[in-house]
Amino acid sequence: SDQFAGRDFWVALKSRIDLIAGKRKANGVFKGKDHYLLEDIARPDEEQLKVNLDAMKKFQETYKDIPMYMMLVPNAANIESDKLP
Repeated sequence: SDQFAGRDFWVALKSRIDLIAGKRKANGVFKGKDHYLLEDIARPDEEQLKVNLDAMKKFQETYKDIPMYMMLVPNAANIESDKLP
């Protein structure tokens, strides 16, 4: 997976320098308390949410004989919000 020699060393060095400089976010990932890595909490796009819900309703109406279930699953940042910087 390395594209060049010593890649892991340079990535670790950059991460440490960023932490020393106070930077806690890189590529949408936060460095949280207790060494947790947490994805940024996304805000829902209201238009896309409506499109998705309409598609689910249409699927349910079209295939009435197939049971349909839906579950919203929070990511680690929602569950472990006390770990966010």
